[in-house]
Amino acid sequence: MRNSVPRENARQNDHTVEVIMNGFDLKIMRIRAGLRQYDVAAKAGITPPRLCEIEAGRLKPSDQLLDRIIKAIERMSKAKDLLAALEKDIQ
Repeated sequence: MRNSVPRENARQNDHTVEVIMNGFDLKIMRIRAGLRQYDVAAKAGITPPRLCEIEAGRLKPSDQLLDRIIKAIERMSKAKDLLAALEKDIQ
């Protein structure tokens, strides 16, 4: 059973509220976006092994680090979607 974060730890982001329950949720978010750990870690300013530890639940990130990781995933996902749309338009 996964541990859940208390409701007061909900994140406000772009007019939506996201609740990150644990590192596994970050991993799912990253994988659904089609992003590699190495790239997300670099964008968030941490090492890939540190991101791996966070995703595995062995390391609890600070609120600031969690925000940086989430923002890195969101930005990279949006950029990836934009590139895919541009490639589709070119074809």
